[in-house]
Amino acid sequence: MNYEPRPLRRGLLPNLSSDIIASVARVEYSVFTCADCSLAWKVLTNVELWPKFCRLYQQIRWQGTPWTPGSRVRVDLGAPVNATADRVVTVCSPPHHVSWINHICGYTMEQWISFDPYGLGG
Repeated sequence: MNYEPRPLRRGLLPNLSSDIIASVARVEYSVFTCADCSLAWKVLTNVELWPKFCRLYQQIRWQGTPWTPGSRVRVDLGAPVNATADRVVTVCSPPHHVSWINHICGYTMEQWISFDPYGLGG
Protein backbone atom coordinates (compact mmCIF):
# COMPACT_ATOMS: atom_id res chain seq x y z
CA MET A 1 0.00 0.00 0.00
CA ASN A 2 1.37 3.39 -0.92
CA TYR A 3 -0.33 5.72 1.54
CA GLU A 4 0.99 7.44 4.61
CA PRO A 5 0.15 5.94 8.00
CA ARG A 6 -2.03 7.85 10.43
CA PRO A 7 -0.32 11.12 11.40
CA LEU A 8 1.27 11.27 14.83
CA ARG A 9 -0.87 12.55 17.69
CA ARG A 10 -0.48 16.23 18.37
CA GLY A 11 0.65 17.54 21.73
CA LEU A 12 1.69 15.75 24.89
CA LEU A 13 -0.40 13.24 26.76
CA PRO A 14 -1.08 14.47 30.29
CA ASN A 15 -0.25 12.47 33.40
CA LEU A 16 -3.70 11.46 34.61
CA SER A 17 -4.61 9.90 37.93
CA SER A 18 -5.95 6.33 37.93
CA ASP A 19 -9.38 7.71 38.94
CA ILE A 20 -9.55 9.83 35.80
CA ILE A 21 -8.12 7.12 33.55
CA ALA A 22 -10.80 4.72 34.76
CA SER A 23 -13.51 7.14 33.55
CA VAL A 24 -12.02 7.89 30.11
CA ALA A 25 -13.88 6.16 27.30
CA ARG A 26 -12.68 5.13 23.89
CA VAL A 27 -15.18 4.32 21.19
CA GLU A 28 -13.98 2.81 17.95
CA TYR A 29 -15.88 1.48 14.98
CA SER A 30 -15.27 0.54 11.35
CA VAL A 31 -17.34 0.91 8.22
CA PHE A 32 -16.52 -0.88 4.99
CA THR A 33 -17.45 0.34 1.52
CA CYS A 34 -16.67 -0.52 -2.06
CA ALA A 35 -15.89 3.16 -2.69
CA ASP A 36 -12.25 4.10 -3.05
CA CYS A 37 -10.68 6.53 -0.56
CA SER A 38 -11.06 9.54 -2.88
CA LEU A 39 -14.80 9.02 -3.32
CA ALA A 40 -15.35 8.39 0.41
CA TRP A 41 -13.39 11.59 1.14
CA LYS A 42 -15.48 13.56 -1.37
CA VAL A 43 -18.71 12.42 0.32
CA LEU A 44 -17.43 13.11 3.86
CA THR A 45 -16.13 16.58 3.07
CA ASN A 46 -19.37 17.73 1.43
CA VAL A 47 -21.08 18.97 4.60
CA GLU A 48 -24.24 19.75 2.62
CA LEU A 49 -24.78 15.97 2.46
CA TRP A 50 -24.53 15.43 6.23
CA PRO A 51 -28.24 16.11 6.96
CA LYS A 52 -29.12 13.43 4.39
CA PHE A 53 -27.14 10.87 6.40
CA CYS A 54 -28.27 11.94 9.87
CA ARG A 55 -31.53 13.67 10.78
CA LEU A 56 -29.87 15.27 13.84
CA TYR A 57 -27.86 17.65 11.64
CA GLN A 58 -29.86 20.86 11.23
CA GLN A 59 -27.34 23.49 10.12
CA ILE A 60 -23.61 23.29 9.40
CA ARG A 61 -21.36 26.33 9.00
CA TRP A 62 -17.63 26.89 8.72
CA GLN A 63 -15.45 29.47 10.45
CA GLY A 64 -12.18 29.75 8.56
CA THR A 65 -11.06 27.84 5.47
CA PRO A 66 -12.87 24.48 5.42
CA TRP A 67 -10.82 21.36 6.12
CA THR A 68 -7.66 23.16 7.24
CA PRO A 69 -6.13 22.81 10.71
CA GLY A 70 -7.51 25.51 13.00
CA SER A 71 -10.77 25.94 11.08
CA ARG A 72 -14.04 25.29 12.89
CA VAL A 73 -17.22 23.64 11.79
CA ARG A 74 -20.28 24.35 13.92
CA VAL A 75 -23.02 21.75 13.70
CA ASP A 76 -26.46 22.54 15.06
CA LEU A 77 -28.08 19.31 16.23
CA GLY A 78 -31.83 18.86 16.52
CA ALA A 79 -33.92 16.70 18.84
CA PRO A 80 -33.25 14.87 21.03
CA VAL A 81 -29.80 16.52 21.44
CA ASN A 82 -30.72 20.18 20.75
CA ALA A 83 -27.16 21.50 21.01
CA THR A 84 -24.36 22.90 18.88
CA ALA A 85 -21.19 20.90 18.31
CA ASP A 86 -18.09 23.05 17.81
CA ARG A 87 -15.43 21.06 15.94
CA VAL A 88 -11.88 22.36 15.54
CA VAL A 89 -9.96 20.64 12.75
CA THR A 90 -6.53 19.52 14.01
CA VAL A 91 -5.27 17.32 11.15
CA CYS A 92 -6.40 17.07 7.55
CA SER A 93 -4.57 14.80 5.08
CA PRO A 94 -6.84 14.21 2.07
CA PRO A 95 -7.99 11.63 1.15
CA HIS A 96 -6.96 9.53 4.14
CA HIS A 97 -7.27 11.35 7.48
CA VAL A 98 -9.13 14.09 9.27
CA SER A 99 -9.18 14.78 12.98
CA TRP A 100 -10.98 17.33 15.10
CA ILE A 101 -11.57 18.27 18.69
CA ASN A 102 -15.29 18.24 19.36
CA HIS A 103 -16.86 20.48 22.03
CA ILE A 104 -20.49 19.81 22.91
CA CYS A 105 -22.65 20.05 26.06
CA GLY A 106 -19.62 20.63 28.30
CA TYR A 107 -17.71 17.62 26.92
CA THR A 108 -14.55 17.65 24.83
CA MET A 109 -13.49 14.71 22.71
CA GLU A 110 -11.05 13.92 19.93
CA GLN A 111 -12.34 12.23 16.80
CA TRP A 112 -10.28 10.62 14.05
CA ILE A 113 -11.66 9.56 10.71
CA SER A 114 -9.38 7.45 8.52
CA PHE A 115 -9.94 6.04 5.07
CA ASP A 116 -7.83 3.02 4.22
CA PRO A 117 -7.98 0.94 1.03
CA TYR A 118 -10.03 -2.20 1.50
CA GLY A 119 -8.74 -5.25 -0.34
CA LEU A 120 -12.16 -6.34 -1.59
CA GLY A 121 -12.95 -3.52 -3.97
CA GLY A 122 -12.68 -0.26 -2.07
